[in-house]
Amino acid sequence: MRVLAREKTPSVVNPNSESFVNVEVTLLDANDNNPTFVPSNLYEFTISNVAPVGHIVGKVEAMDPDLGRNGMVLYELKRGNKTSHSVPFIVQPKTGEIRIAESPIGVGRKALFVEASDQPTNPSERRFSLAVVTIDVVVSGT
Repeated sequence: MRVLAREKTPSVVNPNSESFVNVEVTLLDANDNNPTFVPSNLYEFTISNVAPVGHIVGKVEAMDPDLGRNGMVLYELKRGNKTSHSVPFIVQPKTGEIRIAESPIGVGRKALFVEASDQPTNPSERRFSLAVVTIDVVVSGT
């Protein structure tokens, strides 16, 4: 961009005094988008009650159109409440893979909350979304 500068009150010595200066403007990305789970924030998986530790149950994925750290998404398993029992699953922070953390797992339906959050330089600008993950644990061989 080129800027023209003129004196507000003309000078007696040089009444038409003006000059130009080139100005470079850099626009920075604002952290104005939440991560969005794709295709939706509801996931369902089925596994065997004797699947081994480390087995991949499934994967969640979220996208954030912001640039740089503002668009970098990390995943975290959120506990439903303080009194709930331990959850036999973990989520890989960078990939969103849900893995088995302990085996065997009790048969039945398990519900998890996975948070996808961006990583802005200023933590107070952090944005996040939650996904509900339902895992049906079935008896091996059914």
